[in-house]
Amino acid sequence: MSNSRTFRGVTLAVLNRMREANERGTDKNSYAFHLNPNGKTGILSGKSSVGDITIGFDYAETLAEVTVTILNKPMFVPAALVWAELSYAFRCATEEIGTPQAEDETIAQQRS
Repeated sequence: MSNSRTFRGVTLAVLNRMREANERGTDKNSYAFHLNPNGKTGILSGKSSVGDITIGFDYAETLAEVTVTILNKPMFVPAALVWAELSYAFRCATEEIGTPQAEDETIAQQRS
């Protein structure tokens, strides 16, 4: 399974909502969200009961896509769980109709 996934339909406003929710502490999940000054790259990091998780992301504004890469995770945490949690976070941050969708792994591999 790939350590990177691309989510479509992600606007800069969605990324900012995720950051703002974290800063306000209104998100039920405990994670740190750092958006670099360029507004296109950043890091998500959080803690699980079995260890730390770190995820990098690259944002393509013109495509409204964000590619996320698992940089560090405990070996007992399946990647599928990380992808499910990220999908949930993007859905929660998206108020518009429709949600970001992860590319099928085959499509993601073809792009590489």
